[in-house]
Formats: sequence, C-alpha cells, structure tokens
Amino acid sequence: MSKLPRFVILVSVFFMISYALNAQTSSDTNQFPARGESVAEVSGFIVSEIHFRLADNPSHIKAVEFELDGPASQVMVGFDHPSSRFFSCQKQEGHSWICDLDEIDIVDVHTFKLIATG
Repeated sequence: MSKLPRFVILVSVFFMISYALNAQTSSDTNQFPARGESVAEVSGFIVSEIHFRLADNPSHIKAVEFELDGPASQVMVGFDHPSSRFFSCQKQEGHSWICDLDEIDIVDVHTFKLIATG
C-alpha cells in the first residue's frame, strides 16, 4: 500500500476528531453546561425552598424566593433567557432572600442561576 492513501486516511481522521472537539466546546446556549459554568459546587451554599411568584399574567414570573444554608452579604439570580441579566436580591428574615424580577416570560426560562457572596 502506498503512502498517499495512508496520509489521506490520517488527515481525514484528524479532521473528524477536530470537528467533534469543536462541536463539543461550542458556545451555543442550547448546550449544557455552557462554557465557563460548572455543575459542581463552587460557593458551598446550599439553596433550598425555591418558590417562584407569578405575575398578574400567570405566564410571567415576577419574583423568586429561596433560602441559603448560611449567611451571605450579596445575592443575585439570573435565568437563561434572552436578556441574560442578573437581578439583585433582598435579604429577608434569617437566611431567606427574595428577588424581584422584570416579569420574565416562563417559556424563556431554562436555567436558574444564583450568585452569592458571603
């Protein structure tokens, strides 16, 4: 067998692997997890008692409430929706927090993200 067919096969395999790796690290927001995010515990906070408040139009969320397992000084939440912005939260009694939202459309929410610093 001559060297040319081996070279063509080797180059073809290289391009297939490159294409697969590129597709795996794509920044497409429909993939999970997106780049720069992690599914591992980072801050040590455990979030519980998550409740969403519906707006007058029940297809929108107007607020979210939750509890952290420890004290935090600043908390923000975000959703994987078109504006991709984060909303500041206000501390309630104990370790409870509430975040007022700009009436996010429920169908646009795919991911609940929370940032807490303590």
